[in-house]
Amino acid sequence: MKPLVSIIIPTYNRAHLIGETLDSVLAQTYTNWECIIVDDGSTDNTDEVVEAYVEKDSRFRYYHRPHFFNKGVGSCRNYGLELSKGDYINWFDSDDVMDENFIFEKMNIITKQPDADIVFCGYGYFDVNGIQNRVSNISFSGNIINDLIDNKINFSPLPFLIKKSCLKQLRFSEGLSRNEDLDFFFNFFIQRKNIKICHTEKKILFYVRKHQLSVSSHTDIDGRQLISSYLVHEKIMNYFREEKNKLGYMKYVKLLLTDLKSILENKKYLFVIKHVYEANYLTSINKVRLFFYTIFFFFLKKSSYRFKLITVKEL
Repeated sequence: MKPLVSIIIPTYNRAHLIGETLDSVLAQTYTNWECIIVDDGSTDNTDEVVEAYVEKDSRFRYYHRPHFFNKGVGSCRNYGLELSKGDYINWFDSDDVMDENFIFEKMNIITKQPDADIVFCGYGYFDVNGIQNRVSNISFSGNIINDLIDNKINFSPLPFLIKKSCLKQLRFSEGLSRNEDLDFFFNFFIQRKNIKICHTEKKILFYVRKHQLSVSSHTDIDGRQLISSYLVHEKIMNYFREEKNKLGYMKYVKLLLTDLKSILENKKYLFVIKHVYEANYLTSINKVRLFFYTIFFFFLKKSSYRFKLITVKEL
């Protein structure tokens, strides 16, 4: 019998979109799958929409995130993983759409290469005007960390079909509200350096919907998402610093400065001051400069542009 694939979909107030996602699951040419949908506390009619699919096909299973799990996509992905019965795991999102061969193409590679631990694919984007003229993850050099540094690969969960036994105890961080996927997959790949990674060779196997309510477009009023981004980028920067990987180090230092600028504009002054003080990528002179920029921004609200004048420590 063909291996069972667990498709895990967290959702929150996507009643108007999730039907199209679940239709694309139903259309899969690889049929030995289970689809676990985990609701994160929706206030729309998600229950009604999803339960109709559960009644239509027993391969769909619907759950609500337990109250003892933190709210958030990471918690829902973790809970779905706990409930899964599959030999392979593929997380997906409740507003995106699979090609009918999304699972088949990946499992076809595993059939030919049974020692493959993870298979990933390319993907495209679409909006109300149709498919956009851009794609991601369409090539693989053989070194996934180098491809991350070179912006050739994104660490979204959706492209990756993973042998469940490879995950062991690794889970998404439930304290992060942004970049929890980057955090998870970076940890996965640096901790499991000997796994066999395969790629579907430029095949576009799903499409990400770009719309006003997509997670990446939410207004970050309290700054939690910006702070999460900073903490993830800081962890990755420190890894590259210890590994003396100059390209990776410089990429994430630049991202950290961009994060700090955005956090300052979000008026999280104490966070900026604390993390500038602790920053091992800044010289003492530039720490002092950033302290003054923060104070000026507090009073004048117009000095954050000076972040671009900051230089960083070289490896």
